[in-house]
Amino acid sequence: MTLYEYLLDNYRYVISVDSEYRFTEGNSPSVVCFVYQDIKTGESFNCTSAADILDLPWPHDEAVYIVFNATAEASCWLVWNIPLPGYVIDLWAEYKNLIQDGIKREKGYYSLLNCCHRIGVEKKYIMSEEQKEHFRDLIIHQTEYSDREMQQILDYCKADVVVTGKLLPLVLNHIELRLSKAEHETRLQQILFRGRVKTAEAQVIHSGICCDNEKLNLFNKYWPEAKENFIKEQDKTLNCFDNGVFKYNKFVELIHKNKLEKSWPKTPKGNFKSDEKTLKNFEDNADIDKLRLLIKLNGSGKMLGYCVGDDGRSRTPLYWLSTVTGRTAASSSKYPFGPSKWVRELLKPKDGCAYAYIDYKQQEMYVQAYLSKDQNMITAVNSGDIYIYTAILAGAAPTGATKETHPKPRQLYKVGVLANSYGMGIVSLALKLSESLLIAKTIQTGIKRAYKKYFQWIDDLKARMVKQKRLQTKFGWTRHLPSGDVNFRSVGNWPVQATGAEMTRLAMVMLLDAGFEVHATVHDAVLVMIPNKNIGPGIKQAQEIMSHAAEIMIGYPIPTDVDLFESNWKQERNKDKTGDGDLFDDIFKEINKAVANGN
Repeated sequence: MTLYEYLLDNYRYVISVDSEYRFTEGNSPSVVCFVYQDIKTGESFNCTSAADILDLPWPHDEAVYIVFNATAEASCWLVWNIPLPGYVIDLWAEYKNLIQDGIKREKGYYSLLNCCHRIGVEKKYIMSEEQKEHFRDLIIHQTEYSDREMQQILDYCKADVVVTGKLLPLVLNHIELRLSKAEHETRLQQILFRGRVKTAEAQVIHSGICCDNEKLNLFNKYWPEAKENFIKEQDKTLNCFDNGVFKYNKFVELIHKNKLEKSWPKTPKGNFKSDEKTLKNFEDNADIDKLRLLIKLNGSGKMLGYCVGDDGRSRTPLYWLSTVTGRTAASSSKYPFGPSKWVRELLKPKDGCAYAYIDYKQQEMYVQAYLSKDQNMITAVNSGDIYIYTAILAGAAPTGATKETHPKPRQLYKVGVLANSYGMGIVSLALKLSESLLIAKTIQTGIKRAYKKYFQWIDDLKARMVKQKRLQTKFGWTRHLPSGDVNFRSVGNWPVQATGAEMTRLAMVMLLDAGFEVHATVHDAVLVMIPNKNIGPGIKQAQEIMSHAAEIMIGYPIPTDVDLFESNWKQERNKDKTGDGDLFDDIFKEINKAVANGN
C-alpha cells in the first residue's frame, strides 16, 4: 500500500481546497471565495460566504484538507470565523522538505506552478504564469466584482484546487522515494504536524501584536526632524558623521581608535568594509555596535519593526519553515523582534491583560548536550553557567570560579562556546575575541577536549549526511546533501538549530491548543497575552507547556525565563546610559522636543 492509498483508506474525506483574497499590510486578508473538491468523488463546491462552508456535506473536523501554503487558507478561515480543521496537509511544506539543501533558490522556486512542473503534474492541468498574473491583478485591484468576474475568479480558484489534488499523490510518492524509511502512520503524522504548524502560524498573525500606537505615530511623524539632533548627540563619542552624513575617513579613525585595523576586513580596493554584515561581526565592540545602530536609524524615515493594521495591531508574515532549519524569516523591518531591542519598548498589551515573553534558557546548548549525550556538556548546561563551567573544564579557571571572580575567562569561553556551535575557525575566533591566534587556538582546543563526545557526534553527523544524503529532525524536517561543494560547518550545526526550531513550533502549537493567545514567536521564545486575572496560573501553565515540548524533542524539560509586562515593555537601563531602554529615552527626548516645537 502506498502512502497515498493509506491516506485515502484511513480518512473518509480528503478535500482539496484553495481560497482567493485581497491583502493590505498589517491587516488580515479580505476573503473573496473558497473552492473545495472532494478528491475521492471529484465533486467541487464554490463558497462565497461562511454560510456556504458551514453547509458543505462533510464534517469539517473529520476531513483532511489538502492545500498549497496552509497559512493562506487558515488566515481566510479565521477571517470568516470558520474553526480551523484538525487535519491539514500543506504541499508547499512537503515539496520544500523534499528538496531543501541549504542552497539559495531563485524567487518562485517553491511556487505551486514550479512544483507542478518539477513533480510531474500533467501539463493540461497547469495554468500559465500569465493567466495567474491576470487573475491576481483582478482579485487584488478590485473590491467589487461583476457576476461574470466572480465566476471567472471561482473558475480560476477551482483550477488551483484541481491541480493541488493532482499534486497530492505525486508529492506523497516522492516522499516515500526520497526521505528516510518510516511507517505510513509515522510519516503521515509528521506531515499533518507541519500542516498544523502553518495553520498555527496563521492564528498568531491573525491575533496581531498590540503596541503603543500613540508613541508609534509620534515617532513616524517627528523622527525625520528629530533624528538630525539625535545622530549629532549620539555621534559625539564616535565622530563618524558630518551633518547627518556618514564619513568614511572618520570611520577609519574609529577603527584605529579601537585598535581593530589588523582584524577589520577590507574591500578589493583596500578600503575598510562598512556594510551591515561586517559591522554586525564586530557588535561585541560597544563603539561599532553603536555605529551600526546609528547608520540604521539615519537611513530610516519611520519606526522599523511594526506594520500596523486598521485595528491598531501589528502583523506581518512569519514564514515558518521557509528557512532550511525551519525557523521563521519574518521581515526585520516589519517585526518588532527583528531590529534593535529598543523598538520593543513600544510593545504594549491591551487593557486588562499582560504580555509574557517566555524564552528557553540556552536552548541551543541544551539541544547540543542532550542530542549528543555528552555528559560533560549536560552537567555544564545544568550548572547554571555553562561558560564558566567550560572555562573550569578547560583549565582556564579554578574549581569554584564564578562570573564575578573570573569575568575574563568566562567571557572568552562564552565567545568560544558560541563560536564552536557554528564551526567557527581559529582565525575568525581570534577576530571575534580581539585576541591572538594562540589564545584562540588554546580556547578552541580546551573546549574540544572538554566536550569530546559532542564533537565526535558532530563528526558522525557529517559522515551520516554523506552516506545517507540527508539529515532529519525528530518530526521529519529534512536537509538534503547538495551536489557540489558542501558547507560542513552549516551541516554540523543544522540538527541543533532545526531541533530548536521544531521545539518552538511544537510549543506554539501546544500553547494555542491549550487556549493561549500567542501573538509572536522568536527562534527560542513566544509572546503570550494573558488576562490579568489569570497571570499567575497562566504563566505557570505556559512554562510547563514549553518545558514539556522540550522534553518531547530532546528528552529533557528545558527551563524557561519570563519577562512580564502590563504596559510598555521596559528594556534595559543602566548607569552608563548604554542600555536599550536608555536609547529609547534618548530617541524620545528628541521626539518630544520636536513635538514641543510644534513642527
